[in-house]
Amino acid sequence: MRRIVICLLLFVSCAVMAQDLKVYSAIGNPTLITQDGQFVLKKTDIVTPMSVINIPYNSSLELFDETNKKQYIINNPGRGIVRNLLNDKRNSIINLTDRYFRYVVSQMGSKNVNRTVSDAATITRDSLSVEMNQENKKK
Repeated sequence: MRRIVICLLLFVSCAVMAQDLKVYSAIGNPTLITQDGQFVLKKTDIVTPMSVINIPYNSSLELFDETNKKQYIINNPGRGIVRNLLNDKRNSIINLTDRYFRYVVSQMGSKNVNRTVSDAATITRDSLSVEMNQENKKK
């Protein structure tokens, strides 16, 4: 009986350690630290709970766990193992609904590049300039 319990615990811990987390959003320059050097994390990159990452000041990282339907937001600066950063109470864990989960999965698989801007006014000015340029070309 004791062997079965130990085997079960090992299996569960291996399943948790094998969990892959996808980068959903990276603000600033969060980096993945490996033996080969530092690499800036981008959308759809994959990290494991044992990966070492660095979150600089004024940066944040959103990770998406497809297995457990959770979204993790790491916004406190520091360097550490992903598992330890996720357990930090200053960071956020969001349980996703099925509908939002499907939306996030579709965004992750999308080939479209999501354009990000600093604020809503930037989008408005950009949209107006495109409309005005199109009107000027018609004349």
